[in-house]
Amino acid sequence: MQKVKIQLMSKLTLVIGVGLTLLFCYKYEMKLGGLILALTIQEVITYLFLLIASCRMKDISEAVTFPGGEAFREWKAYIMVSLKTSLMFMSAAWSGQFAIIFASLLSPTQLAAMVAVREVERVVSNVGMAISSIGAAIIGALIGNPNVD
Repeated sequence: MQKVKIQLMSKLTLVIGVGLTLLFCYKYEMKLGGLILALTIQEVITYLFLLIASCRMKDISEAVTFPGGEAFREWKAYIMVSLKTSLMFMSAAWSGQFAIIFASLLSPTQLAAMVAVREVERVVSNVGMAISSIGAAIIGALIGNPNVD
């Protein structure tokens, strides 16, 4: 039942995204800036829907709620380990967003070339993310949680 609700919410956010895109791009004539704004609002709404749905699921509600004091023990060590990786992921994500913004200044041929390069980059990066996820799942199973889905 809960999966059905999450699927309906994801479809609802797609409809909201299409509506916002039409509103910003055509009615307000914001062009690419309107598309970026619509997609950003859609992503925020999707995140909020998933957060609310996750908090209501019995299996994972404890993991989604705010952690207690024990979760912040040795926080500095975890931050130091994850800082470089976090910066790498953030720079990759934001560079792509800035490339899209600057692409609105290009001619149609240059814009098409940029889109092609971004799609190739997305496919290549997904391979790396999949390998990373598999590695994390194997390490998690070795540490002690064999229930990897």
